[in-house]
Amino acid sequence: MISKFILQCKDNSILNNKKYLKKEYYAIIITWVVYTHFFMKGDTLIQEKIILWDTKYGEVKCHLKDIMNEKRITISQLARLTNIRYEVVDNYYYNRNIRYDSVVLAKFCYTLDCSIDDLLKYEV
Repeated sequence: MISKFILQCKDNSILNNKKYLKKEYYAIIITWVVYTHFFMKGDTLIQEKIILWDTKYGEVKCHLKDIMNEKRITISQLARLTNIRYEVVDNYYYNRNIRYDSVVLAKFCYTLDCSIDDLLKYEV
């Protein structure tokens, strides 16, 4: 039952499917876009939070621009050194990415001699 509820929340269909909102599913507290689900596992009370797409939960920022400026490397130089298309490096430089490619990030870290912690930061 619990896993079915979580799957319903993750794909956003719980909003249209009222049969999962019955009292037999322990206590379900629904706020605007975050579902908090409390249930017992043995003697322990477990709390799960399922975040939907429009929740304000922060973002990951790429600080490639700061590192490149510090090392005085241009976008075209980094593109040549890493063998990555100019447009891709440009998107990382101006922080226009939604998803980050691990291979691209590894090439940036190797070429710029920095860690992933220097490159990506979580900001609320």
